[in-house]
Amino acid sequence: MIEKDDVFRAEDKLYVVLDALNYNGHEYCLCNEMQDEKTFGPNYVVFENFDDGIEHVEDDDLLNTISPMFTNNFAADVYGENAGEE
Repeated sequence: MIEKDDVFRAEDKLYVVLDALNYNGHEYCLCNEMQDEKTFGPNYVVFENFDDGIEHVEDDDLLNTISPMFTNNFAADVYGENAGEE
């Protein structure tokens, strides 16, 4: 399983895990495709974690559902646990 801050290779590309979350009993990781070992790239992908590996998520409905969750996690990291509350 991959975890937040892990750097790994998949499909001959280098990725870093930016965030991880659990949704409906499944583990997902938001990853950035690195240009090299020190440079972030412009492409982001989501992988689903399994006990025996990972799988690239391509289901648009699922991605549209969990993308705001990743955004909320980033906001909480930057602004604190009460991010977005009035």
